Amino acid sequence: MNPKMEYRFLGNTGLKVSVISYGNWLNSNEANWKERTMAMIKKSWSLGINFFDTAEVYGTGQAEVQFGAALKEMNIPREQLVISTKLFWGTDRAVNVNGVGLSRKHVIEGAKASLKRLGLDYVDIIFCHRFDEETPLEETCRAFDWLIRNNYCFYWATSEWTAAQIMEAFYLCEKYNLIKPCGDQVQYNMFEREKVEVDYNRLFDQYNYGTTVWSPLAGGFLTGKYNDGVPADSRVATFKDDPFVQAAFNKYFKGENAEQTKKGLKELAVVAKELGCS
Repeated sequence: MNPKMEYRFLGNTGLKVSVISYGNWLNSNEANWKERTMAMIKKSWSLGINFFDTAEVYGTGQAEVQFGAALKEMNIPREQLVISTKLFWGTDRAVNVNGVGLSRKHVIEGAKASLKRLGLDYVDIIFCHRFDEETPLEETCRAFDWLIRNNYCFYWATSEWTAAQIMEAFYLCEKYNLIKPCGDQVQYNMFEREKVEVDYNRLFDQYNYGTTVWSPLAGGFLTGKYNDGVPADSRVATFKDDPFVQAAFNKYFKGENAEQTKKGLKELAVVAKELGCS
């Protein structure tokens, strides 16, 4: 534990996580990126980060493999780490009709496959990477309850679910005596505010629901690095074939919103400079 790092409870649990976590979406996608994965995880640990997040879909499983290898080499006591992964998209959905979603089959088989790639007996948290419109929510809640009761994880959580979907999960868990989800991995930044600041208010007030925020800098857009074009070493340039990365860039920097976005970011940079902030 680093005295300079702040640790907080994750929602209404007794689990303490560093206020900054390390996630390996994109940065461990390729098999030849093992050394830089190791370097980033070592640096994160040295700064007091104890919360590490990955997902089955990141690099179609490669991210979990590299993360697990790095942890093994570092030989950090398992009980000092909080490790989470996420299930929904799978690694073989192009050929496996049951390889995506939150059915009992995919939740349990997906969790076992993730643990095998990570080289772990359990993870601390498993997130539902999205809401599954095709699977009965009771089935999903029962599947995650089973994972916890059988020691594959300690907690389960949601990601990008609406407040109504989470409230329905609470209702089903209370009705059938199942373990409730503890938080949502939600996008929250100066561009994306509605869900956290409006939609989740009752979840926070009534249930002390937790959040593990992703994209606090909007994929780097809020840093101002894209104000005058796309840097050669940037995420947008490196992952030019990634539809998610390119769609996010186009949303703010292409079409009718482009000039307004750049103008706002340049004004934000002035304010940041006055405050001595990045």
